[in-house]
Amino acid sequence: MKNECLPLPILYALKEPQVKKPIVTLLSKREISKKDAERIVDLVFEAGEVKMFVKSISRLKESRITLQMENLIKGMLEDIEEI
Repeated sequence: MKNECLPLPILYALKEPQVKKPIVTLLSKREISKKDAERIVDLVFEAGEVKMFVKSISRLKESRITLQMENLIKGMLEDIEEI
């Protein structure tokens, strides 16, 4: 977290204090287990900011840019799961 740029969905989730605290706690651990990573993903997708972002994306017409954005988001989520 200190030397890396966090994925966009996490940055959106961190805007909410009630979500930020548990995420920062989990990310601050010396080692993040698979269970910790799964909890981070759950917290991120429960965040209102992320729900609004996903909803906004879903409104876009199926186009090349939409598919590229979906692939970008999936890639960011894969990075989270690999932690």
